Amino acid sequence: MKSLIIITALLSCSSIAFAQQKKSNKTKTPPPKIKPAPKVIPPPPITKVPDMYKEQCYIYNSEKTKDALINQTKTYVEYGWSGENARMIIERKEYDPIKEKEAQEKGYSLVWNETAQYINGKYKIDKNILTIIPDKSDQFQSQKFKLIYKGKTKEVDYLQDDENNKYTIGECPLPVISM
Repeated sequence: MKSLIIITALLSCSSIAFAQQKKSNKTKTPPPKIKPAPKVIPPPPITKVPDMYKEQCYIYNSEKTKDALINQTKTYVEYGWSGENARMIIERKEYDPIKEKEAQEKGYSLVWNETAQYINGKYKIDKNILTIIPDKSDQFQSQKFKLIYKGKTKEVDYLQDDENNKYTIGECPLPVISM
């Protein structure tokens, strides 16, 4: 048994070479050539596109007197601020000018009932007619406004609704976010 282990050990050692190995005749391939970076083509010059449909806000004020109270309504029409999005804001305020004047003379102020209604939707301009289509079409009707331009320019001067109310350019209020 001893001799069997010695023979196996000799045979396994004889297969391992302790001498210098032969070099192969093959030469190593050189690394690939680095190609120069392609020329960067400068972007075309930027030309300003006329802002025909830039963000616009138009306001219409109306006051109606009923008994001693004044009902004041402000309607804002805003469109062109993001894609096809549009918004109408209707603010209503009801107050008594006589009581308000008396309160100011005495040095205090009265708080009257004010409501604001935001109606979001989409807009479409076709043949100088601005159409606002509400997202909640079951609750609100779509509104049509005629675009009145300044002279022969492409700049809108004011809007006119179906009842010939004149909506002039102004600033729309931002929505209030309560936390």
